[in-house]
Amino acid sequence: MHKNAENFRAEIEKVSHASSDDFFSWFNNSSNKDTAFNKGKLDFLVNIKKPLDEYIDLPADKVALDIGHGGGRLLAEAANHFGKTLGIDIHNKNNLVSKELKTRAIFNYQLIQFDGAHLPFTKNAIDIAYTFIVFQHLGRIELFKILIDEIFRILQYEGIAVIYFGRKRFFSLNKKSYAFFLLDCLFEQICIPNGFIEFAAPVNHSNLYITLPHAKKIARKAGFHILKTLVSRKINQDGEITIGGQHGIILSKQQIKAGHYD
Repeated sequence: MHKNAENFRAEIEKVSHASSDDFFSWFNNSSNKDTAFNKGKLDFLVNIKKPLDEYIDLPADKVALDIGHGGGRLLAEAANHFGKTLGIDIHNKNNLVSKELKTRAIFNYQLIQFDGAHLPFTKNAIDIAYTFIVFQHLGRIELFKILIDEIFRILQYEGIAVIYFGRKRFFSLNKKSYAFFLLDCLFEQICIPNGFIEFAAPVNHSNLYITLPHAKKIARKAGFHILKTLVSRKINQDGEITIGGQHGIILSKQQIKAGHYD
């Protein structure tokens, strides 16, 4: 397990000894457990399900993988859409997560601990893979490359991945206008000429920014087709949707529909 993952695991171990609210809200800085799961539901619907809908049929027949499931806040909603959802994370508190999921009547899932780099599945085992508010914490571009290769390996032929990762923000965070995001992308190209920035940060804070062109280059080298690019969306208490702090890409092992390539 790499050092960054060890630090995360140590912090999660500490918070697991606090209250249930403290543990489940730690993963997305929520005020309490129920708020964490409610925000997770919205994050899944807006940032994962909606972008996926045009590319997959019969989601109830699919096996999905949540990479970095944390407290299970997105996985709980994913399980309502896919036939089975697998969750992997570096922490060893899956007993707490499983207990909470079952209290929420979620049973079609499996939680697995992993080392933070190598996905514990055989080749072509998964239909759908997604990750949200996870890869911005990887710390090293080489680890991002390893995980993209691993996702390609474990996906079924025609499998789809929705991958979000940290971006450098200048103007667009929490704004509604897409024009601010496009301006951010332009400034990224100027300020990050090599395509990524690795930097030190406290646990559970972003420590890796990657530009969209660089991430797309890495994905293509792994063998993926780029179906679409995304930017994460945040939903406030009033239901207003604004621009978040992550780039996103939808990847496929095989061309699905003509006209969707970037």
